[in-house]
Amino acid sequence: MMEGQAFFGGSAVVAVATAGAIRLPRFVRDALCGGVASAIIVGAHQTDPCLVAYPRAHLQNLLRDLDRRRIADEAKDPEGHFRRARRIFGFAHELSVSGEGRLVLPPALRQRGGIGSAALFVGIGRKVEIWALDRALEAGDTSLRALAAVHASEG
Repeated sequence: MMEGQAFFGGSAVVAVATAGAIRLPRFVRDALCGGVASAIIVGAHQTDPCLVAYPRAHLQNLLRDLDRRRIADEAKDPEGHFRRARRIFGFAHELSVSGEGRLVLPPALRQRGGIGSAALFVGIGRKVEIWALDRALEAGDTSLRALAAVHASEG
């Protein structure tokens, strides 16, 4: 991993207030801003029914990957590039994060991710997934279901 890039490793369930206010889990706060006010981009996951979050610096990686895929897929699926770009950036919101790690998830993101009163954060390296706990418990990925079950039994 390159110097200066955030690494998200860990998992936690956090409470979500009615208006969408949350306090990011410690593993996210530490990777993102280390106690300094910052920003994070939150959007729809490319394939799973959850949200994904990453620091602004990760946008360059996403744009490079999008261009690489566009070139590779151009002949067989010329419209695929635009569908992929809409999935990645159409729901993306840059959200302010306070020094205490607090932010507000907008209603459109909460609706897209099915986020209610609790959210499961799962570190996946350069990004963090944000799951509705019930969706994670029913996911096709057995390791995600097991992780969600552990957190559900703690609460």
